[in-house]
Amino acid sequence: MQPRKRPRRTRKSIDRDSAPKIRLDPKSILSPAALGRTIRRSVRTAVRQEIASLRGKDWLSPQQPLQSFRPEDQSSDWRTWDYPPGYNVAITPRKYEPYTFGQLRWLARNLDLLREVIERRKNEVAKLPWDIVARRGTSAEEAEIAAVREMLRYPDGETPFVAWQNALLEDMLVIDAPTVYPWPALSGRILRFVVIDGATINILIDEYGRVPDPPDPAYQQVIQGMPYEFFARDELVYAPRNVRPGSPYGFSPVEQLVTSVAIALKLETRQLYYYSEGTIPDALIGVPESWSGKQLSEFQTYWDSLMRGNLQLRSGGVRFVPGGMKEVAFKDYKFDIEQWEWLARMICAAFHVNPQPYVRSNNRATAETAQAEQIEEGLEPTKIWWKALMDLLIERYLGKPALEWAWKDVRDTDAVQQANADASDIKAGIKAPNEVRAARGMDPYRGFGDEPIIVTGTGPVLLRSLYEDARKPREDGNGGSSIGESGNSGESE
Repeated sequence: MQPRKRPRRTRKSIDRDSAPKIRLDPKSILSPAALGRTIRRSVRTAVRQEIASLRGKDWLSPQQPLQSFRPEDQSSDWRTWDYPPGYNVAITPRKYEPYTFGQLRWLARNLDLLREVIERRKNEVAKLPWDIVARRGTSAEEAEIAAVREMLRYPDGETPFVAWQNALLEDMLVIDAPTVYPWPALSGRILRFVVIDGATINILIDEYGRVPDPPDPAYQQVIQGMPYEFFARDELVYAPRNVRPGSPYGFSPVEQLVTSVAIALKLETRQLYYYSEGTIPDALIGVPESWSGKQLSEFQTYWDSLMRGNLQLRSGGVRFVPGGMKEVAFKDYKFDIEQWEWLARMICAAFHVNPQPYVRSNNRATAETAQAEQIEEGLEPTKIWWKALMDLLIERYLGKPALEWAWKDVRDTDAVQQANADASDIKAGIKAPNEVRAARGMDPYRGFGDEPIIVTGTGPVLLRSLYEDARKPREDGNGGSSIGESGNSGESE
């Protein structure tokens, strides 16, 4: 029996069968982040590592820079800040910061002056009137605006807006870690804005030192010292006000005052001991030199037991020492008001709060100037930060890009003085009448009032008409139109 012949294989079949099978390695497929890095590297202009204009023979030359130690296959070719290796492994928030969240809150809780200033700033913001309005250049239906207003009455579903606002301001002023969780429904619509304790949030970073973009985890909540939950950057609003380039965490006013607050706490403790136990004995009284140490101790115990419980008689206590029956009185404790005023000014300066209630009074002009500076330098930055935060919540999470948060104009306490200032601005052409009405929350005049005017002896004149008359060729022999004529021209228009 002849052996069965194998089918002849053509060249095409041989090439097809003998070709190695290619398997795609998942690691070889670039992720969106890696693809973005590759594109950025190809687009970025190559930078030389040597300065061509430098010559090594030059005397006292600045020399060539050291070559980069970064490997060529390093994932990132630059970093936003010099973070420690293994930064994301540490689960304790503020692991590499000098002070923890707990320490900052302890300082704000135990120094009564600092706590009073914090509460004062919160109250100043809480009493400011606000509204939801259409963004400039856009239009919005009143029903849409009313729906956002209604939601913000109780932002988390149960807490009134003022209390909800105070919680965020507390975390901003003390630890600078205000955090809001937009709680979504199954449909994706945001049901409420819940305030989360910013001290439980550990910030994660990518190889560039930035907070990672979605869907990568950006924040890690730590509960009882253990990792609890991850949040993407678009799932949590972490909004510190004082952001620094060398750390992802904020820098609160309380952290700026750590040394001053420590001094103030020592002074308060000293004062407390003075009134409760006494920091030093009131006097030293000598006893006969023949007394032994045992006799001195027994007499001291007898004297202390005699005065115990009677603060009026004890008055700080005395100590008996050898050397004869001679009394040596100590200088009484002195309350140093200058030092307390300095600490009060330091605390108020960090919060940009007027220190007038905490220091000896100055003249009225100085007090009014300090009050104006407080509103301009202190309250305005807080208002700007709060508006940015609320605009983010309204635009990104409520899906209302045509709406924005607006602070209503706050009038001075002296209504007469403010009215005179507004009238002066209108007469001088600095503001149009409708600008003043809008600042007071009033409806504008329909059809007029949008242009600035100047009030002259013959009546109000449109500023625009004066400019147009000045450009006309002179018609009378005296060299042009008079102010009165300009006024008539403006009125006829």
